[in-house]
Amino acid sequence: MFLIIEGIHNTGKTTLVESLSNKFKVFSCRRAFPDLVDSANAQVTDFSFGVNCSISWFAKELSTNDVLFDRLHMSEYAYSTVIRHADEIKAFKHFRMIDTALSKCNVRVIVLTCSYDIMLSRLQEKNSKYCKDDYDTLTLAFEKAHNATLIPSVLIDTGSFSKLEVCDIALEFIQRDIS
Repeated sequence: MFLIIEGIHNTGKTTLVESLSNKFKVFSCRRAFPDLVDSANAQVTDFSFGVNCSISWFAKELSTNDVLFDRLHMSEYAYSTVIRHADEIKAFKHFRMIDTALSKCNVRVIVLTCSYDIMLSRLQEKNSKYCKDDYDTLTLAFEKAHNATLIPSVLIDTGSFSKLEVCDIALEFIQRDIS
């Protein structure tokens, strides 16, 4: 099974990935492809689309192990349109193509979210700044992608649960879909 953890930054993706890493082989697109990180002024959508296509093919044709992806096509769609100002129609078309390919594989998506206030408190711990407008726009983009996905998915509000509870909810979702 491929498990994809999605969500805007500081929603708890890395924490969940670390919690699940003893059960899954972890692959992080943004760590494996540094061109996807901090590219606010770069048009990396076509490159990212190619990466997503390759991963979709791998998920369908080659994987026999459990693999956990830290961000993938929902993030690329949201960040391309909001941060990199890519063409929304083209970005959504890319999202839809990857989503359709992934839906034909043994893939599940966990989308993490939290309130702006909780995100701010997490950002202050890191001395980072985050614009409320970007938060709102990214949240809407993730909602659009989550509502449009053909892949079995769950939305978890990490501000409403402890780290352990978030992990338990994720594991329950994974096991429910396997049974």
